[in-house]
Amino acid sequence: MMSFLGRIWPAVLMVCGGLLLGAAGTACAAAVVERIDLSGPPGQVRIGLSTRADYKVLTLGDRELMVAFNGAHLSGRVEKNGGAPHLVTRVRIERLPDRVVAMRFSTEVDIAHVHSAWEAQQPVLILHIATVSAPSQDMIPSKRPKFSKGDRRMPPAAAPAVMPTVSDAATSPPAAVPQVAAQRREVSDDVSGSGSSETPSPVLVPGPAAGVNMSPAPSQGVGGLDGLLDVMADGPCGHDSEVLAEALAMSRKGWWKKVFDLAAAHLDPTGTADCQAELYYLRAYAGFKMNRAGQSRLYLDAVNYFQGALSYFPDVPYTPYGMVALGRVYASLDNMVEAAGYLGIVLKTYPTHAICAEARYALGKLYAQEGKREKAIALFREFLQLHPQSPHLPAVQRELGKTLYAADAFAEALTMLRKSLEADPGSIYTDPELLVAIGNLEYHLGNTDGARRALLKAVNLFPEGASVPVLMSRVADTLREDGASEKAMKLYDLVMADHPGTDGFAISAMRRAAFLPEPADRAAAYRQVIDQFPDHPMAKLALVKTADLQMQAGGYAAAIDTLRDTVAGGVKDLKNEAVYLMEAALEGYFAELQAAGANMAVIAAYEKNKTLMRRVGNPKLFEMAGAAFFREHLYPQAVDVLEKAFGLSSPAGRSSALYYQLGVALQETRKIQQAKEIFFSYFNRIPPADIVPDAYLRMGRMLGDEGAQDQAFRFLKAGYLQTEDKVAKADMLCAQARLHIKAGVPDAVPPLVIKAINLLADAEQEGKRLTQAYRMLGDAYLQGEAYEQAVDAFSMALKYDPTLRPPELLYQLAEAQLKARKPDAAKAVLSEIVAGGDDFWARMARERLDTIAMEQRLAGAS
Repeated sequence: MMSFLGRIWPAVLMVCGGLLLGAAGTACAAAVVERIDLSGPPGQVRIGLSTRADYKVLTLGDRELMVAFNGAHLSGRVEKNGGAPHLVTRVRIERLPDRVVAMRFSTEVDIAHVHSAWEAQQPVLILHIATVSAPSQDMIPSKRPKFSKGDRRMPPAAAPAVMPTVSDAATSPPAAVPQVAAQRREVSDDVSGSGSSETPSPVLVPGPAAGVNMSPAPSQGVGGLDGLLDVMADGPCGHDSEVLAEALAMSRKGWWKKVFDLAAAHLDPTGTADCQAELYYLRAYAGFKMNRAGQSRLYLDAVNYFQGALSYFPDVPYTPYGMVALGRVYASLDNMVEAAGYLGIVLKTYPTHAICAEARYALGKLYAQEGKREKAIALFREFLQLHPQSPHLPAVQRELGKTLYAADAFAEALTMLRKSLEADPGSIYTDPELLVAIGNLEYHLGNTDGARRALLKAVNLFPEGASVPVLMSRVADTLREDGASEKAMKLYDLVMADHPGTDGFAISAMRRAAFLPEPADRAAAYRQVIDQFPDHPMAKLALVKTADLQMQAGGYAAAIDTLRDTVAGGVKDLKNEAVYLMEAALEGYFAELQAAGANMAVIAAYEKNKTLMRRVGNPKLFEMAGAAFFREHLYPQAVDVLEKAFGLSSPAGRSSALYYQLGVALQETRKIQQAKEIFFSYFNRIPPADIVPDAYLRMGRMLGDEGAQDQAFRFLKAGYLQTEDKVAKADMLCAQARLHIKAGVPDAVPPLVIKAINLLADAEQEGKRLTQAYRMLGDAYLQGEAYEQAVDAFSMALKYDPTLRPPELLYQLAEAQLKARKPDAAKAVLSEIVAGGDDFWARMARERLDTIAMEQRLAGAS
């Protein structure tokens, strides 16, 4: 059966001529795996080959990893070098088909992350195994082998298994840093690149060694990467090693290629020669400087050089310099995760080291470039507090000022930029953005004179800059705000004449339009900007201004159409202004239609613009649209729209009409529980004088239907007292009468209904309302066995019924007549029902006539 590795290999590693590998790809030359070295630090594995080969590293489980080499085979006997305690507890080697060699390493503790890299210029693959928890203490070696008696450098000591991540450095402020002497060299502040700086996986890079003094030497000054050379020069090797002395002398002259070649020529792979740590780090630093000088060597080589130095010598005084250099190199490679990781490790692990000044500055710039302003500002503030003597100070003040500006902290930003300029007056000649930022900040803070001076100086110093037209437009803005309108107009004209097609042209055209007295001329100027710069933010502003002109002329519908696309997208600030105008245009349009009683037109406008209305989020617009649905008795739609208005508004901002209309619409759509809740809020929040009497009636009816008689009576009686409208009072009385009928108290009904009938008569109400009142009165009389009065009541109901003697009412009258012992009158009414032609009631009337005839025959026979 094929092994596990044989089965998964095609998914993780492609053969020569196929796809590129995830690890560093090499040519498809035959490679021989010769040795595995576990004699170094507990998390380091060194695999030696005859030549480099394509490889892949995978974690197979919590405590197992695999390294597979493609196009390789095993030597007759693979040398395994170990003996010291190590994370790796077992090594298994397997030869797979297609010239694949796989190695499986088992560890004592769980693996968090594995970092792999080729040793510089050597076919040695170095694995750094980072663990979830620290290894047992007996794994940490007390000494390292292979140092000659003549080696004068500090011996390395124990190192922790896992280095803290950048998140630790970002959250834990360093300890106080003592005052140190001035730095002897200028350090470049260049940190380039952009990308993510999320917390990286743990990296196996050791911290300061126990018993080794990692504090900066006096000659090291206030920190910087070139301080690495000072530390080397002041150390034993700087005095005793002719090779190192020569290399350092060439470094001071900037002969980095010669330095690199000299250091590389004297590296001893066995680690037994003198001053190897210095040579490894010096070679890496020379490679870094050559790349920065524009040589063809890739920055990735510098990564390998420094990682090789850190792997061989992880706990020497040069370690923090190497990690800061790696942070800078990774930033140049746009790998912000690794860059921030290394810089953060330095701040966490070496909090009092002088190199922290550069690490803090570089990490702050990374955060600023990524838009993580709060983190950047915090690091820059720490820098100002902890490194007041740093030569980076003006640059940090400048970066902090720019970051504060981006965060809209204008006053503090301006103060910081002024301090930077005072400390480094020459920066205005090298940083085109400095004067521009100061000028814009002065303008934002209302100092138009200061803004004008700074911006004009920026234009004069950098007359060919792409931002000149915009700066001249801003200068014209300062003149306009100072009341020098004529000068401002001339400057806008000058920008438009000299810089067509630029941002400055678009801005000047918009500003100039504001001076034109005639709306038609302003509209034409806005149209010019819209046509010539359709994708420019000024075109959005021109659309907003055009809509404003249309609104002022009463063209609400036209303004809505003009703003439609701007509200749907575009620049945030302009979009906000467009939303404000859209809100006003929709309100004006709906109010205009509402005043004309054009409910259906309001409904049509809502259907057309409801997406925009949701973006605007104005509850008043939804209330007006919902009211149109309500007045047209389109209650389901009214519920939907009025509920949007209700949800968008605060309790204090809800009108009495909104409560009432939503409550009615809910009741009419049989959502009784919701309707009651709205009406309860209505009565609790709205002054009695603003409550519609119909609300009392509806509340009483809903409560009565649920059997809450006492509450129902309270609402109906309160409504009766609340209104002076006779029809409304009559409705309240009839509703109370129905409650009595439902409760089986017919004697209480007639006084209420008679009072209601009198009110309706006084209000000259005829037809349906009076018919219903008289029918209710007749029913009450029937229940109370007052048959004569019932006949009179039903007769009056027929008088007022507009449907011309409905059969069901006639049938009630006939029943009352029979009970009042008026059979002849009853037969006449029943015969009228039969002649009416209604099938159901005609059948009922015939059956009743037959019954009467039978009763009369029986009575005659007796």
